[in-house]
Amino acid sequence: MENKFLDLLSLNVNEKVEKKNGMNYLSWSFAWSEFCKVYPNASYKVLKDTNMNCAFGNSEQGYMVYTEVTANGITHEMWLPVMDFKNKSMLAPTTFDINKAVMRCLVKNLAVFGLGLYIYSGSDLPEEAPKTKEEKIKEENVKMDLAIKYLVEFVGEDTEKFDKVLAHMNKTFSSNHKGFNQFKLEELESYIEALKKKGGK
Repeated sequence: MENKFLDLLSLNVNEKVEKKNGMNYLSWSFAWSEFCKVYPNASYKVLKDTNMNCAFGNSEQGYMVYTEVTANGITHEMWLPVMDFKNKSMLAPTTFDINKAVMRCLVKNLAVFGLGLYIYSGSDLPEEAPKTKEEKIKEENVKMDLAIKYLVEFVGEDTEKFDKVLAHMNKTFSSNHKGFNQFKLEELESYIEALKKKGGK
């Protein structure tokens, strides 16, 4: 059973977030659509009593609704009070109020799987999924290519300058790796800038 929590957690849903009374809301139809792209066989359930009522509570304390979402054999439950536009518990909710609460509860339920979870933690952007070893190597190779290009453009045919930079690189970085195999782009650039100021001497 594959858990794709990180895939959903890193999904940026900001463009679909609506703000009302200082609160962030994600459209349930969008959330469910995106969720099913990751879990095509997902299903959800609205909990009800024996009379098919989906709001549990009373007129003194308010009402709660509950949902369950199942994906790849994993089931999470969520709950949410039936609230008014000020996010206060309603003591006499209508069926319309209950319906809105149920769908909001579903979105919150999907967040437990990772989708839009950062919205509830108050963050502005989603967390990035950890990079794989291959992705890190690819990223470093891109930096390496840029640095070598930068170096070649500066040095040109002046082998003396190149030798100075190469000597610096081999001295600065681990002896386990030669030259450009372990470097930091910003350090290389700052060193070359220093060489420029000294006239390459």
